[in-house]
Amino acid sequence: KIPNDNRYKYRYMLYSKGKLFDEYKNFFKYQPNLSKRNLHFYYKENKFLKIWDYEFSTNNFGLVQKSDIYSDKDSILFLGDSFTEGQGATPWIDNFEGIISSFQVINGGIIGTGFQQFENIYDHISENFRINKVVIIYIGGDLRRGISIASDENILFIPDDEKQLDNFLSEQQKLRSKRKEKIMERLRFIVRDMYLYNILRTQINTFRLKNDLTIKKNFESIHSLVKKNNDNIIFINIKTANEIITGQESYETKLLNNFFIKHNYPSYKCDLSDDISNFHEIDYHPNKKGYNEIFNCVKEIIYGELIKS
Repeated sequence: KIPNDNRYKYRYMLYSKGKLFDEYKNFFKYQPNLSKRNLHFYYKENKFLKIWDYEFSTNNFGLVQKSDIYSDKDSILFLGDSFTEGQGATPWIDNFEGIISSFQVINGGIIGTGFQQFENIYDHISENFRINKVVIIYIGGDLRRGISIASDENILFIPDDEKQLDNFLSEQQKLRSKRKEKIMERLRFIVRDMYLYNILRTQINTFRLKNDLTIKKNFESIHSLVKKNNDNIIFINIKTANEIITGQESYETKLLNNFFIKHNYPSYKCDLSDDISNFHEIDYHPNKKGYNEIFNCVKEIIYGELIKS
């Protein structure tokens, strides 16, 4: 089954109770000093399948890592989306134990973000900490993302009595099923599930997204991030489950590859050994095994860069 956006219709993400997000004008992060549980279920064939169940911590600045960070230390800043945050398993950034060589590790990875938001989060963090090097970990889909602000109002919380979890999820499913879908929504759902569409999606997007405004803005943010860091920045592409299953790079990944080559920006790849078992079933975020692969790949790239410099 080729993963596509249809799966989000049946996805249920729950967190342990308590305030989760800290909202700003053009980005968001987590509340500081949290210890949270994240549960993820998928509704399939009238059953709720558990995709993952793990715990994560945030530090003194509301970033997903165990180690606190300090303004007087030289730092390596990671930027990226949920793959960088580590959603789906115990955050992989913690494997660095807060330090790379002589640099403090800062995990600026935030779920659901793209390059424009990477820049906004960078600006926020760099105002408070001494950033010496930046590592941007991305997937092709990040190029299509604009600005989004996560809110606690949209969060589902784990019931106090977990015996009531199935009942709680069933009620949520009933509420979703009552929502009337517009004709175009239903049509998109049907098209996205077609095998032929998924195989030809890269070719289709070549024409459909040729003058996409969000893509242009994200390219501008990449230029801006490079300029702000005086070339002390690298980009690392993570291969997605979709790209592994179809055996082809997405349109967005190809665009980014050509962009980095054209502007001579240092870019690398982590292909997760082209192994679909490195991803969770249905959701296709990396699992613990997959995040270990990402950690080892990123670690090798960073230490290679440090040796060169």
